[in-house]
Amino acid sequence: MDHHNFIERQAKALQSLNSAIPTMFKAALTQGELRAIIERGLFSPSEDEQLQYWFAQFVTIRRNLWSIVEAAIDYSGGMDALSEKHDYQVFVLGYSAVCSLIRIDRFLVTKLANHTIIQRKLNEPFPTHRIERKQFSDIVKAMVQPSNAIRIHQAHRILKRKRAKIAKAVARSAAEPIFVKLPKQERFIDLSWRHYFKAWLAARKLAWKRRGASARQKSIFTVLEYSGRLASELALPRPKKVTKDLCAEIQAILKPGDIFITRHSRALTNLFLPGYWPHAALYVGYETDRARFEIEAPSKYLKHWSGRNCTFEALKDGVRFRTLEETLSVDAFVVIRPNFSEQDIAKALARVSKHVGKGYNFDFDFFRSDQLVCTEVIYRAFDGINNSFIPLTERMGRKTLSAEDLLDMSLDTNWAKPIAIFGVGNSEQTLITGDDVLKDVWQSYR
Repeated sequence: MDHHNFIERQAKALQSLNSAIPTMFKAALTQGELRAIIERGLFSPSEDEQLQYWFAQFVTIRRNLWSIVEAAIDYSGGMDALSEKHDYQVFVLGYSAVCSLIRIDRFLVTKLANHTIIQRKLNEPFPTHRIERKQFSDIVKAMVQPSNAIRIHQAHRILKRKRAKIAKAVARSAAEPIFVKLPKQERFIDLSWRHYFKAWLAARKLAWKRRGASARQKSIFTVLEYSGRLASELALPRPKKVTKDLCAEIQAILKPGDIFITRHSRALTNLFLPGYWPHAALYVGYETDRARFEIEAPSKYLKHWSGRNCTFEALKDGVRFRTLEETLSVDAFVVIRPNFSEQDIAKALARVSKHVGKGYNFDFDFFRSDQLVCTEVIYRAFDGINNSFIPLTERMGRKTLSAEDLLDMSLDTNWAKPIAIFGVGNSEQTLITGDDVLKDVWQSYR
């Protein structure tokens, strides 16, 4: 590619990115929304999705700005090698991209993520958007890295000292409009060493705080994961009460969106989870149901929703689509049916299917969305759908949702309705449906 085409393409890309920045800022969570999240100490599923989508836009713009900077360095050989007219045109593009980078990074750190709740969320991995963990911390580090600060000051001095030569070099080139706007762009950056030192101290404080929190979280998570895996394996080896014939019987009345609340009679995990009913899973239906509901999602998520897989469940091996027989390899279950339209059910199933492949959250932490606990599958599917919200309960200092919380909602509100029960009371040996279900559910744990 010749020089003219290179400058023209890079300038067009930069102008497009710069014009997208104000739109990106407006799309961010508002200060009111951020305050509500901070007061609550938790993101709702819709807020989580909104922030992930916004941060993916942010990272995309940031990466493209960096590519312009790197292209300028590669083309000219760096600021120390600037000597020709062509070099000054490239320099203008690179320096403008740097100013834009600082502008968006400062917005992220000072306007959006100025609280640990938001910072913690932005440090999670977002596999759906191919964003790795600790992106926020990496951005903060880049902002205060001494070598970066020195280069920015060097670029500013070059621009100030050689402005006349640069203006002549960019005249009538695609870089000229970029050069004209540089004084305005420099207003977004603070070149004082005092400001840099304050930012550096704040970054170090954040790093120390996050390192300590991360170490504590990892140690607690390791213990909980080991205990959880061990407990999940410890049950007396005997046939489950739910048979293949019973699976076929319940299959006949199931609809996509139905929720299983289940129990293993002799599993050690029952000792660690609240209530008589400790586990939940989601019935999503088969490929024909997916087609009928017109559920759309990337193929990498839906390819596992095929064959005999018709449930979606988080177990110790992670969040996966499973067969009905695998999900109902239990001794007792209740089926509750959310009171939503097929359109809302389709929206919930499409939304939750994107979590396939994530790990199981042995820490039972509803804050993070890169690992899910069993009831969180239901929470992240339905919370906020049609403005209907699932309340979380604080247990041991954390907002959680138990399987019996879901049963409570089906008994005390019109959010959902129990439609079938097996394995307890009058349903000890027979599947019960219809009006008699409520009585057995009440007696099972109240």
